[in-house]
Amino acid sequence: MSCDGQSIDQIKAECEKRISDLKQLIGISRDFNSTLEFPLLVESILFVFMGQLQLLHIGLFIRDQFDQGDLSLYRNYKGFQVDHSFDYTLREKSSLIPLLQKRTSPCTLNELMDLLPPDEPGLTVLRQLMPSIVVPLTAKGTLMGVLALGHDTTAPDFSAEIREQIMIIGPFAAMAIYNALLYEMATTDMMTKLRLRHYFLSFLNEAFEDARRKRTALSILFLDIDNFKAFNDSHGHSCGDFVLIKVADLIRGNIRRVDLAARYGGEEFIVLLPDTDSTLAVHVAERIRSKIEKAVFFYEGEPVKTSISIGVAELQTERDFTCESLIKRADTALYQAKERGRNRVVLAE
Repeated sequence: MSCDGQSIDQIKAECEKRISDLKQLIGISRDFNSTLEFPLLVESILFVFMGQLQLLHIGLFIRDQFDQGDLSLYRNYKGFQVDHSFDYTLREKSSLIPLLQKRTSPCTLNELMDLLPPDEPGLTVLRQLMPSIVVPLTAKGTLMGVLALGHDTTAPDFSAEIREQIMIIGPFAAMAIYNALLYEMATTDMMTKLRLRHYFLSFLNEAFEDARRKRTALSILFLDIDNFKAFNDSHGHSCGDFVLIKVADLIRGNIRRVDLAARYGGEEFIVLLPDTDSTLAVHVAERIRSKIEKAVFFYEGEPVKTSISIGVAELQTERDFTCESLIKRADTALYQAKERGRNRVVLAE
């Protein structure tokens, strides 16, 4: 028996393939939407593309912030040989960006070279990687990222079937990036680029309960810029904002990826240090304090210096039954640091 020239077995096989493809797409969608944390999402996107398409080389150019037009090569590229002295950034003003934003399909590097001037800066960046194919990731009419994909030298081309897979998976990845960046905006202080207080408290609550249950170490740092009001009065609020940004950069640059720093309010900051006892927490705090004390910031050509006081508290399960208790002890230690002359680290008793 047949239907339109196809046997029942052929129809059954085709239906089974479609069902299998749909299951794969559901799995991919689940992977991409399982987290709004940016590093985890990027890892998921890279591994899904590598696994589905059997790739050896992959890199993702992505915006660091929602309102930023430049796209930078994310650090977790795979396979490509990267010159670390080169700036792998696709600039917003580049002619490449609007071209890719209009495209809905992947294209080869040669195709892009035919469409753009040879001295186009975006092409210069891509030629450093020499990808086999370039994939624009567009959501809501905005270019969210650009994938650079490559095979090995024995199979430089992508088949029509693989291109079709890319066309299907790409929009899932683009929308996931879009949602993650919106989440970043909602949970990040736009001035300092540290997390907001409400996000920190929510994250701390989970880490706190986990540490109490598992009996693992956990510490927090409470930081406050010294004499900031007087600094604002003498140097101006715009200079004060500049110092806040610089201090936040130094805090972020002296903690681990697993740690979490937030702007707690005004000139106050707070840092969560998972799996960290008081001895190590004091060491981290002292490193931050020392870096800020020695730093010289240049605002409108004039040197500016500041210092910071830090209170440190380690979770003590026999007395810290809530996050508020831990924060209060760190805050008390910070107050003591101020009382003892500022620009110092005090460990809560």
